[in-house]
Amino acid sequence: MIAIEKNSINPKRFIVHAGEYLYQISNLSLDKDNLMGTLAPVTGSVFYSSMMTKPYIIEHEGILNEVHLYLNSTMEPPNYGKITVPLKDINETRVIVRDNSGTVLGILIFAGAMVGLGALLLSTITFTSCPFVYIQYGEKYQFAGEIFGGAVGQNLCRNDYLPLPTLPTKDGFYQLQVKNELQEKQYIDLLQLVFVQHPAGTRVGMDQSGQVHLLGNEQVPVRAHTFDNVDVLFTLQSKTNYFYSFNNEESSSNGVFLTFKKPQGSQTANLVLNVKNNLWVDHVLNEYFSKFGNKFDSWMEQQAKIPAEERLQTIRNGDLPLSVYLKKQGKWQKIEELNAIGPLALKELLIPLNLSGIDSDEIELKLESGFMFWDLDYAAMDFTTASPKQLFITHLDPISALDSANQDQTRVLKAADQNYLEQKSIGESITLRYPQAPTLEGMNQSFFLQSRGYYELIRKFKGTPQFEELNQLKAPGAFSDFSRKEYLKFIAPLWVK
Repeated sequence: MIAIEKNSINPKRFIVHAGEYLYQISNLSLDKDNLMGTLAPVTGSVFYSSMMTKPYIIEHEGILNEVHLYLNSTMEPPNYGKITVPLKDINETRVIVRDNSGTVLGILIFAGAMVGLGALLLSTITFTSCPFVYIQYGEKYQFAGEIFGGAVGQNLCRNDYLPLPTLPTKDGFYQLQVKNELQEKQYIDLLQLVFVQHPAGTRVGMDQSGQVHLLGNEQVPVRAHTFDNVDVLFTLQSKTNYFYSFNNEESSSNGVFLTFKKPQGSQTANLVLNVKNNLWVDHVLNEYFSKFGNKFDSWMEQQAKIPAEERLQTIRNGDLPLSVYLKKQGKWQKIEELNAIGPLALKELLIPLNLSGIDSDEIELKLESGFMFWDLDYAAMDFTTASPKQLFITHLDPISALDSANQDQTRVLKAADQNYLEQKSIGESITLRYPQAPTLEGMNQSFFLQSRGYYELIRKFKGTPQFEELNQLKAPGAFSDFSRKEYLKFIAPLWVK
């Protein structure tokens, strides 16, 4: 048994959610099956709201001390006093952390109890993320997502397509902001707004190449199970923030098999995924980078000079992408590798499928990645086809783009020409205004931010490089195994008796 609060580097305030009821729990201890503590009424203010699932600006430091445990909805409200809660009855744990800038919060949502409680043993979490996008609503900006995640270095510069909610207008303009919130240098080549109008009753999505696809009738899987045969169908049938996290502790090879019904005669379809990177991958990458010690900067400079395909192959060897396979004639064919998108917001990704050669009435897919590198929230298949006459696509260039020094950078961001807007310090931003697009009667509207760029990490590691360990991690599959072993070490104190 272990006393949680005594082993936490930063003592926390634990709030228990049992349906509509809130409690405080203290004197926490943990064994293999149960969480024990003393339950009492909540005293003082609770700063975190369950509606906060995206990063936002710190308004009260007290929120950083809160950890929220959500019990299964079928449990009866517990009584005050000493209590024992089976771990299987803790549905979710939410931990609140700050990023390197000290101003933006991440709400870390973990399925179950162990991962979230283990997260309390980390003194800091270092985000290795990417530029943050905000939308102006009235006088405030709301976080919308991250762009070109994983493009660390100019040779990994790439396009990104971020789905946006319906944009409000102010004085006839849409207004966005792209900001550097982390310890990195950001280089942005293009920021263009894509406005799509489509028939009422439908919606649209973009694939990784920027193609727009019409969605009209999404079908959830009929079967979904992990590589270790755990049924995750209920988890993936709706967008609920309950994830499959590629986290079988017994294996470094993790993934999920999905089966969909195939309508007769269908030759094409779109796989719809709602995903994000798991925050754990940030911790693992930071541990890996630290092994370069005082040679980290020079290593990163060398990496930026090698051919892009060589770097991409290294990323593949590390099992960092989310790989999508389609079974045809009894064999798995890789059809897509999904780029990193960042850990702070879910993103919808579309993968076009060519179903020719599949004669059965079912479609079998496999999603595979390294240990705890991704969170999968939702999976569906859509068989809607669209004619060019059904989609009206307008690309909007910014009419103004003011940087933090109030200098207009509009010309820099209108074309992908390697003339980069540079954001080299925390807090630097670019505020963009796009002209309001004419709307067609009876049509639905959707927005995407098309961007292109890359970023460089700023780290100050010390010590000599650990070359022997670094060489071992070059082998295919070794980085995923490193992630799993780091995780097992990470949670090991929770099982001390």
